[in-house]
Amino acid sequence: MDLVDLANLRLQVSDHPAAERLVRQALAADPHNLPALNTLAVIFHFTKRDRQAMQILRRTINTRPEDPNAYYNLAGIFCGKGEPEQSLKTLERLFANASCSSEVAGTIFSHEFMLCDELQHILAQENSERASDAVEELRREVVHITGRPVDIDYGEVPQGLAAVAQMASESGTGHHVISYDPTLPDLVLPHVIAHELTHLELEARAQAAGKARTLAPCPATSEFLRNFCSPRDHLTRLRGLGWKEECIGRAVSQWAESVLFNLMNTPADLVVETRLRERLPILSASQFLAMGELARRLADLRNHSSPDSVVTRQTMRIILALWSVRLRLHDSIFHHTTAFGLDYMGTEAYPLATQLWECWQAAAPSLGPGDEYRLIDEFAEIVGLRQGYEWATGPTVTPEAPKA
Repeated sequence: MDLVDLANLRLQVSDHPAAERLVRQALAADPHNLPALNTLAVIFHFTKRDRQAMQILRRTINTRPEDPNAYYNLAGIFCGKGEPEQSLKTLERLFANASCSSEVAGTIFSHEFMLCDELQHILAQENSERASDAVEELRREVVHITGRPVDIDYGEVPQGLAAVAQMASESGTGHHVISYDPTLPDLVLPHVIAHELTHLELEARAQAAGKARTLAPCPATSEFLRNFCSPRDHLTRLRGLGWKEECIGRAVSQWAESVLFNLMNTPADLVVETRLRERLPILSASQFLAMGELARRLADLRNHSSPDSVVTRQTMRIILALWSVRLRLHDSIFHHTTAFGLDYMGTEAYPLATQLWECWQAAAPSLGPGDEYRLIDEFAEIVGLRQGYEWATGPTVTPEAPKA
């Protein structure tokens, strides 16, 4: 056991003088001993010498920008000093520069994710009033652009969704309507509402550009979608397992609705999340937490498929791939201070998700009003569902969300 290990043992029992003596002995032998420098910085922090601790950590980062320990310790000091934004910037630098090439570094990264989540909660709380003001300003903009009021209230939403929006042409009230899940945490609500308001804005701009589309009822496409989600051999297997025809038909219809709903909404969601991150940075903490909340709600989806399940592996693979792209976008726009997309890396959906992600990256820089519909077609070609729907020109009608 070396001197730094012994110093860390003394730290565990709060024997700071002994720990400092040991670590200074290690540094006398090697002034560039990074573990010793990190430990000394921790000792300085525990003994109320934050200025000296931060000097050491910054010097360490400059010397070894790929080492994660100094970033994490510096972020922790900023957090303790009541400077969450500086702490978060340090964590972002960690993922931009550091390497997770050891067990110790991997542990640091897992701690960093938890610290980042804590910081975003703090920032969301601090910014809650300004975030609400920003959402109200966005609502007024949508009213001005569309010429219709926007009603926002809690209500029933499909399982797995945080909120739904209806254009005035769909709601039957002459108003746009946004309904949100009343169980949503208060801190995520500003982003959830802003997300739906931006959807309404996108649809209005698509209409103005003459690019709005609606799904055209078509028996052939409906039949294709049902057969795609539950081919004949799968239905035969379900019957052999004792499934009743009525139950099979209802479940197949629900999964067909679900895969179509996800296909139709994912490209627009990618546009919405990207724009909100750039347009309303005051909502960034709420945005961060909202996607985290959704990722947790969807965590069990990866384990839904089983040999006796009505949903086929092919259908589940597509739905998981679409969700993986959304989560991968979140990881990207938040500088990889989350790793939600990695949860899907070991699934069958990951190669398909990678194709969708590359398609999005190629299209994103040049997307104009209404181009999300073109992106839907490109996604559909990749996942094999282009025969599952037909477009008609006209006011946008969002496909019905799958029932809870």
